[in-house]
Amino acid sequence: MSALIILIVIHAPLYIIVTPMQSPLANNIKLLSPYDSVAIALLHKQCFKQSWQDHEIADLMNNPINKGLGLYEGDQLIGFLMVACIPPEADILTLCVAPPYQRHGYGTLLLRALINYCHNYSIDIILLDVSINNKTACDFYRKHKFSLLNIRKDYYKLSDNQFEDAKTLKLNL
Repeated sequence: MSALIILIVIHAPLYIIVTPMQSPLANNIKLLSPYDSVAIALLHKQCFKQSWQDHEIADLMNNPINKGLGLYEGDQLIGFLMVACIPPEADILTLCVAPPYQRHGYGTLLLRALINYCHNYSIDIILLDVSINNKTACDFYRKHKFSLLNIRKDYYKLSDNQFEDAKTLKLNL
């Protein structure tokens, strides 16, 4: 059984090894850059009510601790993951897959690519915050063995006077 190798260059060579998968899109995971911020923002808006603007995404992508992995079908971005990496921890900033592609394993492809990256760069903990009301995301992370670390009261601002709690989840690698 051979492994699929995806080469990503950030500031130094980075190799992500993704185990063979059923998906024909497994080899279409690419490093994102600030130049992808418009496509990222459009996709983020499809997935979240409170979405990021392209200039906010470009600012995130210009910070060297932040990495972005994009999943493409042809030249169309259909999913992405953004993460802040400060070994020994990585903090998932966002993960989204275009609605027509959800529940087909593409989020798992992105998460596996991140886990492989973490193994190569002395990262042994992945953290993230998720709305307590986002059942789909909570179920996804539970399926991938994330555990509850704590609850952040009023973490997400929904409107002027409405807030929503977040679960902080943790995966030990």
